[in-house]
Formats: sequence, C-alpha cells, structure tokens
Amino acid sequence: MEDFREMLLQEQKRLEGIVRKTSEQLKDVPEGALRLSCSAKGVQYYHQGPGKKKNGEYIRKSDQTLIHRLAQKSYDEKVLRLAAKRLAQIKKIMMRKKLKKYFCVNMQREEN
Repeated sequence: MEDFREMLLQEQKRLEGIVRKTSEQLKDVPEGALRLSCSAKGVQYYHQGPGKKKNGEYIRKSDQTLIHRLAQKSYDEKVLRLAAKRLAQIKKIMMRKKLKKYFCVNMQREEN
C-alpha cells in the first residue's frame, strides 16, 4: 500500500514539474493558432486568430520560427490540459485513501 502511495507521490511531483514548465513556455507565445492545408504543391501554413482572415493569413515557409512557435503552442496547451487532468485524478485518489484510512481508524476505535 505504501508503494502505491509513493508511486502516486512521484507521479504527482513529475506532473507538477510538467505543468510548471509548460505554463512557463506558454507565457511568451504568439496569439492565434496554426492551420495546415495540404495541396499538390505541398503543405501550406496559415496563422488563424483575432483580426485575421476567416481561413487565416498565409505564412511563408521562410518564417519557420512562427510556424514552429504556433505548433509548439498547440502541443503545450494539450500537454497542460492532460497533465492538469491527471493531477486532479491523483489528488482525488489520494483524498479517497486518506478518508478511507481515517474511517478505518475511527471504526477500530469505536469497536474497542
């Protein structure tokens, strides 16, 4: 039982580190999102966001930094959302274990 608790605590620390690092990376990102379009010529990149055209503004292949930053932003947002969800699950499990332990101890006291 203690091994399981230790495993949960290690996972919680790891996920908190991921959330902290990802949140830090998301502080300095461009607004909007990246949209890809495949054509016979290859892949075309568009920057979607407020004040942009409906389908987004075309991004030239020479502007690789913007393409990379928008793609990384999308990935980081997904990682952050999933890590936060997993953290909530771990905290819920830990809370149940604490409550279960508390009730077991109190029930043993009442029996004596």
